[in-house]
Amino acid sequence: MRQYVIQFMKECTASARRKTGYKAKAPLGEVPVATEFLDVISLDIVGPLPVTENGNKYLLTFVDHFTRFCEGIPIAKQDTETIVREFVIRIIVSLEFQSDF
Repeated sequence: MRQYVIQFMKECTASARRKTGYKAKAPLGEVPVATEFLDVISLDIVGPLPVTENGNKYLLTFVDHFTRFCEGIPIAKQDTETIVREFVIRIIVSLEFQSDF
């Protein structure tokens, strides 16, 4: 019975179409090493989440790889203008203002 199943699977065209075979994955690139604050950062969008009272349904996450400082910023839409505006206002300007004191 086993030999019959093996032979059948080898000859089955429907099964052959479903098989993807082995595909080599591209190697991962070198991870940049952060040497100071804001040298290497990551931004990501989480959502859609349930809509808040302020109309926000996404969370813009920010992580600094050197200090591991992280921040979650609620946003209403995930377009480029919103992401850049919130990143600059909530991270860059906020940090510059705090360093003045």
